[in-house]
Amino acid sequence: MVLGFRILEVFNGGSYAELAALSSTLVLITGTVLFFVIVISKRFGVSKTQ
Repeated sequence: MVLGFRILEVFNGGSYAELAALSSTLVLITGTVLFFVIVISKRFGVSKTQ
């Protein structure tokens, strides 16, 4: 699924509530993935201080 096309489609023909819900969901998913990547990189990172 291409999210950019879906967001553009909702922006042009949908409601602002649907657009806000779609963007909020995208922000939550991206933030969760980013959080886990940061945690994993700190745990297994190369530049660990001893």
